Amino acid sequence: MDQNFETWILSQGLSAESKRLFVEAKKCYHNEAFSAALLFSHLLFSNIIRERITTAKAPVGFDGTHWRTIQDKANGPDIWDKAVLEALVQIKPAPVFILSEDIRLQIRFWKDRRNDCAHAKDSHIEAAHVRTFLFFLRTNLSKIVVNGSKDSLIEKIKVHYDPSRTKPGVNPDYLVSDIANAVLATELPNFFTTIFNELKSDDSSLTFVFGTKNINFYNFSNRVFEIATQNVRDACSIFILKNESRAFKFLRLHPSKVQILNGFPTLTRKLWHDELFKLSKKDIPLLVSIISEKLIDESDYPELFEIVYSRARSFKSEPHEDILLKNIGFYKFLKQKITGDLFENFVYANSKASLVIKYLEVNVIDEEIAVAIYEGFNSSNYAWDVATGLNNLFESNADKKAEYLKFVTAGIVKIPLQIEALET
Repeated sequence: MDQNFETWILSQGLSAESKRLFVEAKKCYHNEAFSAALLFSHLLFSNIIRERITTAKAPVGFDGTHWRTIQDKANGPDIWDKAVLEALVQIKPAPVFILSEDIRLQIRFWKDRRNDCAHAKDSHIEAAHVRTFLFFLRTNLSKIVVNGSKDSLIEKIKVHYDPSRTKPGVNPDYLVSDIANAVLATELPNFFTTIFNELKSDDSSLTFVFGTKNINFYNFSNRVFEIATQNVRDACSIFILKNESRAFKFLRLHPSKVQILNGFPTLTRKLWHDELFKLSKKDIPLLVSIISEKLIDESDYPELFEIVYSRARSFKSEPHEDILLKNIGFYKFLKQKITGDLFENFVYANSKASLVIKYLEVNVIDEEIAVAIYEGFNSSNYAWDVATGLNNLFESNADKKAEYLKFVTAGIVKIPLQIEALET
């Protein structure tokens, strides 16, 4: 069985029963029991459609009673397979599925081949039959959704994110899982446009905190990238990346999803070159994710470091982020700034206080750094914000204090006038 098909089918959010049927089909195929392989493959197809029928609201043209009758038949232990096939080809009084006549003909053809396998008829089933059916399945599964399911799903999403009807914080995964079953592949762009517009929040406090009215959409999209089928993820990615502002807002909220930028080098460069730490945003997780995903060429690191250094104001990184920044040479770059003429420009040095303190927290204070601290803070004119940070660091961290005092003991430096926390 083709590995590409296996990868694809397992990405479709299969139920436990559908996975079992696929495993059986694969086992039969590899043992060259091709009739059985085709039978189980067709059962897999029918079960997926059955689940779409039994979880959908009444399609256009059906009243509730008629639709419940169809769902009950699809759930029946003995007649469900027949009920699913009837629903697939039904046109009057109203279609359950909006399908082309060509697809309906193919469904009828494969139903007959399935019957050949089930009733041991003379038709000879070979590997090519199985592969052809699996191609049909992969080509058409996303086209077979219950008529009206998209609008029903959109309404359920609106209810989920309406705090007057659903408690905030409820997991939306049940909605995300339904997208592939409810929305045609060709309608996915329109679907994401609709929910983007529908999920705008009127809560001004959310807009202030997150910088966007679309926090619900971005959080929903994050779950799409986590659990949705590949074609749904692709459509969501295309929608988000279509608008630069939308892309940057989403990635600031969910920096671990920067892999959606793969294949978009111009947009990637604009993100780190023009947007990173813009307006003093706390973009360290986004910076680290971009580097981790190798979306920045190493030859661009010097330029990146200068951008981070010039814009970052509050630099509060986590230990795992510090390790990466250290490995790529950012702290070596920062040391050159600290041991250069940084402390001679007091106002400018104050704007780098967070970066200076972060460097000292992450790296051992060596002789060059000790000399820079002494010379920068041993007079009445000094960078006061940096001095405050240094005093707080040495007061709260005995190891850092000892690292500096080692050079005092060696006679290389003295205790600076403005760093009283170093007094023993």
